[in-house]
Amino acid sequence: LWNVSTQAGKTERVQTTARTANLDKGTFMNYIGRDTLPQLRLYAYSTSSANGTRGTFHVGGMTKEKLPVKALKNGMMEYVVYDRALTAAERMRVESALALRHGITLAHSYLNSKGETIRNYYRLKTYNHRVAGIIGDATSKLDRTTGESSESEAVIKVSARSINDGASYLWGDNAKQVSFAADKGNGKWMQRQWAATTTGQPAEHLTLTFDTRSIHQLQPLEKDECYYLAVDNSGTGKFPV
Repeated sequence: LWNVSTQAGKTERVQTTARTANLDKGTFMNYIGRDTLPQLRLYAYSTSSANGTRGTFHVGGMTKEKLPVKALKNGMMEYVVYDRALTAAERMRVESALALRHGITLAHSYLNSKGETIRNYYRLKTYNHRVAGIIGDATSKLDRTTGESSESEAVIKVSARSINDGASYLWGDNAKQVSFAADKGNGKWMQRQWAATTTGQPAEHLTLTFDTRSIHQLQPLEKDECYYLAVDNSGTGKFPV
């Protein structure tokens, strides 16, 4: 994916599709599998070339060292380069924009370009799975009128014809099964639930699409049964029945 090498061409730090390694110190961390890939924040600092410690940052390609790597199938979607170190708040804003653009879940709150929280991680930690959204943020060049998580079992897609600048609509699920369970006297309820957050007035009309082909049951509906969408505006999870 990337590596940092010395002026002499020796690779010091490298991240591949299988591991992250500091070859200079002989330390590394392997990735167990596709579904257990870690979220990493990696930083490399280089001083001026005057003292001989300048390094070169390479994106993509191979290193001189014979590392056991595999080709990256889908390539690198996007990377951002800055001419200075970002503050923690600035990194959160950048990560939020990239995550919403590519349907990736973050392990912290989502911020807009103004630094305002548009989804609170701590308040909605139970529902911090497969987070996605639509957003209008001119400063971040975000005009997302269709939102869908890129992670597996993401069955929800929301779209709008247009979205107002400064507005957003984000959602995430509770990581439970995409299947129905009986509720005495209240029919069958899907175990997976979603919690959404809204900033401003995103759009006059939103279209929600649910992929029923992803339901983990051979026969989710009996004869004459239909799907219904239950909405709890209180945010407590106590749906009106």
